[in-house]
Amino acid sequence: MAFFGSRKGSAQGLSVILMGATFFVVAGFLAWLNIQAAETEVAVVEDASGAGDSLGGAPVVDVAVFGPDPMAHTDGVIRINNLTAQSAVGTQAFFVDVGQPIPFLIRMGDRVAADGVLVPTGSTVSVVGQVYAISDSVADGWVAAGTLAEADKILATIGSSYMEIVDIVVMAADGGGDN
Repeated sequence: MAFFGSRKGSAQGLSVILMGATFFVVAGFLAWLNIQAAETEVAVVEDASGAGDSLGGAPVVDVAVFGPDPMAHTDGVIRINNLTAQSAVGTQAFFVDVGQPIPFLIRMGDRVAADGVLVPTGSTVSVVGQVYAISDSVADGWVAAGTLAEADKILATIGSSYMEIVDIVVMAADGGGDN
């Protein structure tokens, strides 16, 4: 094997120069990015007309898709059409049939409850709202607020989730209506 000599001295001297040059190139690039970056201001526009809560604005989820796994739809406001109301639970909630053995709990939000919406048993409803996990502490809050009787707490927590609605359309018990 041929011996070509030691390159340690020349490589060591060159590595310090390359390291310094790299440092200055990266520092210069970051300084250039800082100069080029423009400050942005995000304007928040609130819709005071209530049109954002209309039934037409939320994505529609079919009951057959929703029923088996309601918790898969916790990422935002959704709309579910043609649910059959089964029974009332307290003053602001009712069960609906989603094609599963356990009925699904719908809770009226404050605005819907303030409108005095009545949901008769057997009526067809279309709702817009968000799905949340239910727990004993959530039900305890409803009991404390007076919207759920202590005796109904076990009913409210029978499932693993509920939907808090922001809008509802109640159709006749025979399913009439255009929604």
